[in-house]
Amino acid sequence: MSNAKPAPAISAPDPAEALLLGLIHECHAVMRDALAPAVREAPDRHDRSSAISDILSLTRACSELGDSVARLRRGGEEKPPEMRQRITVERVQSGAPVPILSAGEGGGV
Repeated sequence: MSNAKPAPAISAPDPAEALLLGLIHECHAVMRDALAPAVREAPDRHDRSSAISDILSLTRACSELGDSVARLRRGGEEKPPEMRQRITVERVQSGAPVPILSAGEGGGV
């Protein structure tokens, strides 16, 4: 890894955040300097597939580190889960009028 670039200056007041940002930079350096050439120079598709799998798992690890940095910056608060509910009610009336059901007839509310 002779062409490794120096790590950019990390300006983080929190030592844990600085460490996590440094680890993310190291993940990127390993992907750029070791794993990407391994994919390009792999002699067969099995070696290439293995190198790509390594890149994907390292990318997932970087993503988890990034999530940790984001939690640190928010003060440890977890983002509340987003919940959505879509209800579609359709009443089609043609010909003779359809009687409106009351709460006791047919399981209404």
